[in-house]
Parts: sequence; structure tokens; C-alpha cells
Amino acid sequence: MVVMTVTKTLAPHYFELTDIRAVQGRSWIPLRLDQEVERESPFQGVGGIREYSGVASLAVLEADRAVVDGFTWSDVDQSTHDRSFDGGLYRPADVHCDWSPERNIVGVRLVLAQAMGGFDSETWHLHQDLVIALKLVREGDVWFRPDEGWADVARLRRNEEDRPVLLEMRAEMLSDYLAARGMALFLSSYHERAAYFAEKPPYPRVDEHREWSSDRDQHEAYITEAEFSPEPDFSFRGLGALWRTEWFEPGNRSIRVRGDADPDEVTFAVGPSGERKTAGQCIGAMTYLAFKPTLVPALLHFRSGRLGWYTGDTGAIAAADTGIHFGINALGLVTIFAKDIANLDGWEQRAWAAHSTPIDGGASRELLDAQMNCKPADTVAPETQILAALGALDSAFQARYGSAAASREWRCRQHSSSHPPVPRCRA
Repeated sequence: MVVMTVTKTLAPHYFELTDIRAVQGRSWIPLRLDQEVERESPFQGVGGIREYSGVASLAVLEADRAVVDGFTWSDVDQSTHDRSFDGGLYRPADVHCDWSPERNIVGVRLVLAQAMGGFDSETWHLHQDLVIALKLVREGDVWFRPDEGWADVARLRRNEEDRPVLLEMRAEMLSDYLAARGMALFLSSYHERAAYFAEKPPYPRVDEHREWSSDRDQHEAYITEAEFSPEPDFSFRGLGALWRTEWFEPGNRSIRVRGDADPDEVTFAVGPSGERKTAGQCIGAMTYLAFKPTLVPALLHFRSGRLGWYTGDTGAIAAADTGIHFGINALGLVTIFAKDIANLDGWEQRAWAAHSTPIDGGASRELLDAQMNCKPADTVAPETQILAALGALDSAFQARYGSAAASREWRCRQHSSSHPPVPRCRA
């Protein structure tokens, strides 16, 4: 006889699924989930542990919310999607209709699951309007937003068989998109947990087939004799199921898609006394802002970060598309004309603001000459001469040893080990 330790390991609430978190408040929101996991049991007397989670979602206009609010897993589930004809009227694959005779459109699928033929063969598509509205770029199974430092916005997860199992989106970006469209996200989900037991576990009410409701959740749990056991010694099967519907609410603003004003403006130190102003207040300020040198590696940390030089002490730097003309003053601070900070998006302003400091030593002399006196300095930054010097070395190496390949290899080895490449900046 197998000695059981179930009560110390697989607790009864495991089958009640009370630990499944609501989507509101998460950093990443599942737009579609269809994942089953089987694992070996670490518990004596317990085997065949299996967990399944499925989530389907619809973006819903406020006018259609009451209709969709009554939908269940039977209405919005893990079915694949296709175009349809209702009474001769074409319905595109991205829309969901109600069950009225008119078959009214009541929701938009932000993830479309395309059946490719064959067993469990699917391709998942992120809705193109969402991709275009947020200006996303897909690389592999991740959608990035170049306008925001190449932040990862959506990501697709696959199982070991390369089958898609989860497509989720960053809550901040999803909220922005939904707010612009006047929509909320309806999510319908089903979760199931099952396990086999060598003996009937000593759970409370173990012989009852229980069904109960909690808010928008429907639960089911039972222990029964196993009809198809994975091993002869496992005679009982436990199962818990949860059906849930919920809403992910959009924010009050759409800064990225609709262009709403950002209410959380950051401030910058203005002048030597440390007085602080927002970027908007800096537009009319005929003064300069200063930043610690740590600003440079922080901006270049972004994938689209660039740095370029105009003169010995001036150049342009950017974390994204918009570069700012800067200068290095006598104390090594990065100085810029105050109004230029307003040209940056809010996320990039926050990156700059983290390194803002009261100005000390004045603005860069070369930057003042270029911007105020229209007399750019006749100096050259040593950083710009590195590649030219390596090119000359390459030519000399080839002339001496007659091997261009060897010279290129030697140059790349020396360059990568001692001089990281300097990104070019668009003036």
C-alpha cells in the first residue's frame, strides 16, 4: 500500500483555483492564452498533475458593453477565427457578433487565431490596427515600439512544439490604445487543474461534487474514481475548474495614440540656484540646462540611442529619433539650450530629467558660439578621428604585409577591445 502525504503537499485549495489573479492591476495583460502543462508529481501518492489555462478577449465599445458583459466561455473561447457570411453580409475575421437575428458586431479581436490545417496547427496575429496605431515593429515573437526606446510592447510565447500558447501586451500600452478607441477589454477564461491519487485524499467534503459562484467566477471541484488512470496504483482523480469573465479598463488618457497631454510632466533644474521648470515652461526660457555626464551612457543604453560630434566640445545625442544639440562645459557637464528639451517625448524627457543638475561653470563656450553668435568652433572631437586613424593603419598594414584580410582582422580586434564604436547621430 502506498503511504500518502497528500495533506502536507497538495492542499485542497489547489483545486479551488483561488490563486488565479485578476487581470486588472497586472503589468502584462493576456490577449490570448491556450496552454496546457503536465508535470511529474514531487509528492508521494500523487501523480499525473495537469494544468490548463485559456483566455480569449474582445475589445468592446461602451455602447456594446452591456451585451458582451453577459457572454461566457461558450461565447468567447479558444476557437480559431475566420470570415463569415450572415444573410449574405460579409463579416471580417476580426469581429465578434452577438446572437441576435441581426448578428450585430459587438467586439473586435485584438488577436486573430488562424487555423493552418493539421492537428493543433495555428498562427496568431496581433491586430494590424493596434500595430500601426502604436507604431510597433515585430522582430521574432516580440513587438517593439521604436518611438519609446524600443520598449517591448507585446510578446508571443510558444511551447516546446513551437505552438503559440500566450500573446500578452504591456498594460500601459494596451490602456492607451483602448482609451483612444473608447473601448474596454473583455476577457473570458477557463482554468483547470487535475491530479491522480493512490488513495482518496482526506479533504473536507471529499465525496461531494461541488459547484459554487464567487463574484464573476464559477467554480467546480470533485474527487472521483479514476476511469483511465496513468498507473494502476492511482485509483482516484481530482479536478478543479474555474470559469471567469472580467474587464480590463482603459485609462483616462491616450498619450501615444490620441496625442493627449501628459499630466505627469517632469521638471529640470534651471540656473545655478536649482529652480525647477517643466519642459513646457522652458520653451520661452533664454537659458541653458545642465546634466551630469551619466546622461550619455543612459541615453546610449536605448537601442536607438545615438551620439555624434560636430566640434571638439559639441555634438548631438538622442535616445530615439529626436537629437539635441549639446555642448560640454569646462566642468564636464552636458549643457543644452533650455527650449530644446520640449522637443522630446515624455518618456525621453524622464530619461533626461534623471540626470538634471543645477548649472555650474556656465554653458559650453563652443555651444554658445554656435547658437548665439553663429560662429561654430573650428575644432575637431578626437572621437571622430578614431575611424580615420584606423583606416590609415589599415592601408599601411596592407602596404607592408600585402594582406587586406589580416589588416581588417587586426583592426577589428584592436578596435573592439579598446574603442567601442561611436553611434552616428542624425543632425
